[in-house]
Amino acid sequence: MYFSSTISSESLKKARAVGWTPVEVDRIPPPSGLKVGYQYRDQYTKIQLWSMTEFKKIVYIDSDTLVLQNIDELFYLPYSFNAAKDVWTFKWDTKFNAGTLVLTPSKKVYDAMLLALSSSAVGSRAEQDFMNEFFAFRWATLPYIYNGNLAMAKGHKSVWFNLWKEMKIIHYTMWKPWQERGSPVEPEYELSTRLWLQEEKDMEKSLNL
Repeated sequence: MYFSSTISSESLKKARAVGWTPVEVDRIPPPSGLKVGYQYRDQYTKIQLWSMTEFKKIVYIDSDTLVLQNIDELFYLPYSFNAAKDVWTFKWDTKFNAGTLVLTPSKKVYDAMLLALSSSAVGSRAEQDFMNEFFAFRWATLPYIYNGNLAMAKGHKSVWFNLWKEMKIIHYTMWKPWQERGSPVEPEYELSTRLWLQEEKDMEKSLNL
């Protein structure tokens, strides 16, 4: 899912070459007058997922993630909206993180979200706060292995390493290897960084880059 102003034709070509089918959508801006951080200004476009009723089920993952194992089982979940709880280095949250979402598209839900968005004044973390408000008490919890937030590696080391063998999706929230090339890597992020760099190397090799 993309809109043309944020991605180059070369990047789209690479995405198609490794098996993705890019779908262009219209950008959904933040609510008028709401101050949203630069990094979140395009994130409300995730709402477009609910408009894609040509699909029975959608598994959405943020672009700063790495899938380690097959996750096909997510397509067979019986619930209409699923997400993993958020994690901070200093606490476990009761709200969900929008990095991995499993949902059933619905025009009715899509229209209701747009209506709610027109009067929203929720927080500064953009779509995640809005979705937590909209879906309050109406979402099913995914295990942390489907949204391996690096905040766990930093602040909850024992949990992170206990889950590691089962981890299916790493979410590079705290450290993004592609932005930190040449910088010293904190010990907590060494393994996840090596995995990302190896995957990048393998992809470039397969594309003859």
